[in-house]
Amino acid sequence: MNNEALAQAVFKENYTAKQEFLAELDKKEMAKQVDVTANAPIFEKKYQKQKLKLDNGIEITVPVELLKNKDVIEFINQEDGSLEVVLRNIDSIKNSF
Repeated sequence: MNNEALAQAVFKENYTAKQEFLAELDKKEMAKQVDVTANAPIFEKKYQKQKLKLDNGIEITVPVELLKNKDVIEFINQEDGSLEVVLRNIDSIKNSF
């Protein structure tokens, strides 16, 4: 990640805002360039599962790759504004107690 490229993407034609942003980064002694690929494994591990906490106290942990698979889990918006969670194709339940 390059500060100049970031400033250009965020502030586009606003030269003053770009310069103020870059000056603030300099003041805070931020590196001009940061390698973000080194953090990729950390983020991949962190976002492998999504924990859902429902109003009634039920907690469900779902692998992220299954969240958009309607054959496994589906979220249905009800007319009253509530959300229905439907789980499908469950072979067995494993306890983690």
